[in-house]
Amino acid sequence: MLVLMLASGTEYDQLVVTGTANLDGTLDIPVNAGGGSYTDPATRGDSDTFVLVDAGSRVGSFSAVNYDGSLLGAEFTSGDNFRDHVGLGLFRNVNYTATSVELQNLNAQVGDTDGDMDIDLLDYNTLSGNFSPAGCAGSCGWVDGDFDNDIDLADYNSLAMNFSPAGYGGDASAVPEPSALVLSLFAVLSLVTVGVRRKR
Repeated sequence: MLVLMLASGTEYDQLVVTGTANLDGTLDIPVNAGGGSYTDPATRGDSDTFVLVDAGSRVGSFSAVNYDGSLLGAEFTSGDNFRDHVGLGLFRNVNYTATSVELQNLNAQVGDTDGDMDIDLLDYNTLSGNFSPAGCAGSCGWVDGDFDNDIDLADYNSLAMNFSPAGYGGDASAVPEPSALVLSLFAVLSLVTVGVRRKR
């Protein structure tokens, strides 16, 4: 298990590997455990991105990611990358690159049903496929196209006003840097050369 803490929008733990990071096991991300003050982005379309693992190269992926004590689900996936909608348009996105693992907390723009930072025909198709102006049988949510307790023309109009197939938004806090917090590291990782770096 690898434990990396988020303390604020600009302070967090980061594992730096100068060689190859062979990832497996669980990534645990406690939030404000050390008395920090991190809060999710409050403005629609804003996000915070944290480079949690920075390596010369990356092999594999974590089998589970816990965020503040809750297991993140893979509602939307693309390869190893996944997005979890945690409520009211807030997505926790875990992205793997050839050299890093990034966490993005996204307060999605109204109309972005899948948290991929664009509002395109996929989002429109989701909304139209679930269109239910009289209210939803069972329950509807953001990922179904419900931005206001039913899926009707108001939701369609919100999506249409924000339509942005090329993407939207950005990081609310620019590019946060790792902090000087104490790194709690319990990893089930095979690493060639490991170095831990903290920045402000």
